Amino acid sequence: MKIIVSYRGIPHAPGWEIGASIARGFRQLGHQVFPYGNVYQRRDRIGELPPDPDLLVWVECNDADPQYTELFKLTCPKVLVDWDTAMHPDGTAVLVAGLKPDLFLLGNRNFVSRDWPGAKRVGTTTFAVDPTLTPPGTGPRSGAAIIGTAFPKRVEFAREAGVEMVQAYGDEYARTVQGLQLHVHHTTTAGDDLFVTRNWETLGTGTALLTKDTPEVRRYFTPGEHLFTYQDDAEAIALIKSLLDDPEHLAAVALAGHREAMAHHTYRHRAQEILEAM
Repeated sequence: MKIIVSYRGIPHAPGWEIGASIARGFRQLGHQVFPYGNVYQRRDRIGELPPDPDLLVWVECNDADPQYTELFKLTCPKVLVDWDTAMHPDGTAVLVAGLKPDLFLLGNRNFVSRDWPGAKRVGTTTFAVDPTLTPPGTGPRSGAAIIGTAFPKRVEFAREAGVEMVQAYGDEYARTVQGLQLHVHHTTTAGDDLFVTRNWETLGTGTALLTKDTPEVRRYFTPGEHLFTYQDDAEAIALIKSLLDDPEHLAAVALAGHREAMAHHTYRHRAQEILEAM
């Protein structure tokens, strides 16, 4: 099958885009894949449109960058995958109305019940592990950290918890996670109904994950068996200390979480799920 995967390129971490991971998933299934789109805030192309595609998979984060309206004209089946619906619901609605996808998949499950004129069918999906980007670490591990953008709430929490707040991208990010005993996720800007990429990436590296306890987390993993969860900041701070004092338990849960993710939740699995949903 000839598949266009459309997404925005990341200038500081090329190849780390979710669209690029989904494209790799389709290739692993044996399909011919054509990436298409611009680099964020630039006009650099990441690919060109092939003639007579069999499927379009538009992977959208729905920010302020221009949309690829030329894709609206394609006559092949179309899938729209949108992640940041909670942040830009009206923008998502405009895109759905223009593209008229055969299948609209939301990362934010709480928005499925909203009316989406133009979409023939609506469903949900989630992020996954890309083993090419976040393989298990082989070196020593130590300590806990929060890796991500320094939002004020994250910075304050890191200070109170006594953990490092790190900003890293691409391969440096993967190496940083691989070197931790415990990766702490705090503050989901796109809503707790989205199981964010950093959680999946942590599971991919085989590092233990501490994240907020939400229905989406429990939809895919069992707290205490595959990962660790907390209800509020006070519980998280207490857990960080107790977990670091029990490295064998940390390692056992990290291994179980990694195995569960690799068995059921890679981008090859997501690509297969998209094809089956069509």
